Amino acid sequence: MVFVIVAKNVQVANQVYVKKDLIEQTTLFNMTRILSRIEAEETYEYGKTTVVLVGSISDIGDPINNFTKIDELTGVEYYSQVSYIGPFSAYCKYRLQYDIHGVEYSSVANDVYDQALEKLDRFPNENCVLAKDGMIFIKL
Repeated sequence: MVFVIVAKNVQVANQVYVKKDLIEQTTLFNMTRILSRIEAEETYEYGKTTVVLVGSISDIGDPINNFTKIDELTGVEYYSQVSYIGPFSAYCKYRLQYDIHGVEYSSVANDVYDQALEKLDRFPNENCVLAKDGMIFIKL
């Protein structure tokens, strides 16, 4: 009986590990693409230009499937290591060794930006970045 319990726990632990590793790789992939898109803007200056995320990185792509049985476990239900500007900046600084000055959209939001952002497509489409008033907006 003990063998069955241990075997089941090992199975679940392996599934959680595989899912978390996939999430880490997906986050790294998406963050690299986002930074590449930001750097492509002519007005961007490393470490100086304010970067504004519009939306959540966890909305990019589809959830990782085939892990439905373990999704109910605490801490396993998330699909991204980065969800808003705080973790975004920390991920850039500590994981990617990239200094970025990021702010929440709510701190700079106004009607002019709202109208301009409505015309943008969501990342990863080509038209997802807006350079305006010394800031880079990226719509996720």
